[in-house]
Amino acid sequence: MKKQTMIILCVVLFSIIHRPVFSDQTITAIKTEMDLPTIDGFGDDTAWQGIDAITTHADLANVDVEIKALRNDKMIFFLVQFPDKDESRTHKSLYWNKSTEMYDLGPDREDCFVFKWNMTDDHVDLSVYSQKGHEADLWFWKACRTDPSGFADDKKHILSSYETRKSKPIKNKTGNTLYLQRIADKGIAAYSRDIFIEYKGDIISEFMTRQPKGSRADIKAKGNWQNGKWTIEFQRALDTGYRDDVAFAVGGKYQFGIALSEIAGKPLNVNSSFPLYGADDVSENLYLWVK
Repeated sequence: MKKQTMIILCVVLFSIIHRPVFSDQTITAIKTEMDLPTIDGFGDDTAWQGIDAITTHADLANVDVEIKALRNDKMIFFLVQFPDKDESRTHKSLYWNKSTEMYDLGPDREDCFVFKWNMTDDHVDLSVYSQKGHEADLWFWKACRTDPSGFADDKKHILSSYETRKSKPIKNKTGNTLYLQRIADKGIAAYSRDIFIEYKGDIISEFMTRQPKGSRADIKAKGNWQNGKWTIEFQRALDTGYRDDVAFAVGGKYQFGIALSEIAGKPLNVNSSFPLYGADDVSENLYLWVK
């Protein structure tokens, strides 16, 4: 099973998830005078040479992540690299059950990377277990569902004391309950789902690649796994013009966090090929300075 060596560590760390450690590192997006990087997941463009990286630690995965940033007058770019012993490019594959003559959901989960950006004017605790609510812009790269189209998904987290029809109750650090809404930006996602009621093969995918549109097409992203390491490049407009996105301005400083899988406040799933999937949270507190 993929990442089984992490299960024991994950269980221990999950018990202390309510005590995130913040280091307040800052990454600087310097204006480049070079040709802009090609978003292909290789990170070998001249523009990235000589750009200092920060190294942050993803707590639950117990992995160090290197991040670089640069910009021009209209766009901002990020280069992300982290170790992963194997490449996971499938997600919730469907397995044909001969007895029931139906498809069963498989245990496989895709590799992911998430930027979580604070959308308020004040410093907040971006953890889903925060004592106070927050609103955040999520850039959600998914190796199976969004990478084939060359994008990351664009969503929002709203953590508040108000329960809604689709919100998830989460007990915070003090034992009180807040409610997490995970809302997709307006537009069309980079993937669709199909329903199969007849046999189409022993193992198939329910996800189909398509061109995203609207605010869900803001973030170009491409990942490449090679020699036990992911390299992912991101590109987005400094200001998309959409109200559901964080807007960057030259001279501004912006709080964010990162995670290596979906942030959904779910328990660990030891039956999954990726037990952390859905149970992740931001780790270190980070800042972006747009210089």
